[in-house]
Amino acid sequence: MSQIELRLVAHAAEEATMIDIFNSGGDIHMATAMDVLKKTKESIDKETRKKAKAVNFGFVYGMFPPKFQAYALEKFDLKLKLSEAKDYRSGYFRKYKGLLPWHRRVEAFVRQNGFIDSIFGRRRHLPQAMPERLQDCTDCDGQDSTCFLCGGTGYVSVGGSADEWVQREAVRQAVNSPIQSAGSDLLLWIIGLIASYSAPWKFKIDRERVFGVGSAHDSMLFECHRSYAKEFKEGIMWTVANLPFKKYFNFEMRVPVLMDVNVYADCWEGQELVLP
Repeated sequence: MSQIELRLVAHAAEEATMIDIFNSGGDIHMATAMDVLKKTKESIDKETRKKAKAVNFGFVYGMFPPKFQAYALEKFDLKLKLSEAKDYRSGYFRKYKGLLPWHRRVEAFVRQNGFIDSIFGRRRHLPQAMPERLQDCTDCDGQDSTCFLCGGTGYVSVGGSADEWVQREAVRQAVNSPIQSAGSDLLLWIIGLIASYSAPWKFKIDRERVFGVGSAHDSMLFECHRSYAKEFKEGIMWTVANLPFKKYFNFEMRVPVLMDVNVYADCWEGQELVLP
């Protein structure tokens, strides 16, 4: 699925600039390269685009400059100065102004409630994001240093965490977990629509000529008879363009969902076939 995490963030955060880019058919990596990396459209090459991707996927969840330095090197083989990382972060949140308020909303919710839900209703319990809650020890009232419950302190922890680092890590998970889980759930839903004969859906795969063989990150792999490849590709594209979010989940996506469908001769990422 094309840039699905960024599309899901645009929807969840109601980030106006991202929504405009996706709804106009724009390229968010190019937009970031031009506005954050200060490049002209004509000067954006493969290396610049890679750097823009690192900026988009690194900062969208609120990563800080030192962590971004390590992330860019590990994931994109980019060596950046700390000053560059700082400039990119400030420029990123100037361009996409709705992201930091979204981070703050998520943080406030998970610190208050100890859980967060994805757009599909998948719930991630994160009680450690909440401040530690204490209650009086009912066994010894703080009078016994050997008390199993309180150790003589007079109070017992009943949830949350007193460790600030633990709380911050739980908040970080609250920001990215609903997005990443939604991407996975979206892929599984698409597969369910086209492969399950019990689900009411216009396009259904021909099980005599295609079957699923596995998945990789945000991709699904199928083996397909060559004579069925064109019909199968068109069916998937139609499904993705007409996903019934309202019917099943009672919301509409604020941005379109796109999926690239590639057909290879005999193995994944081998010789790509050009279909009529």
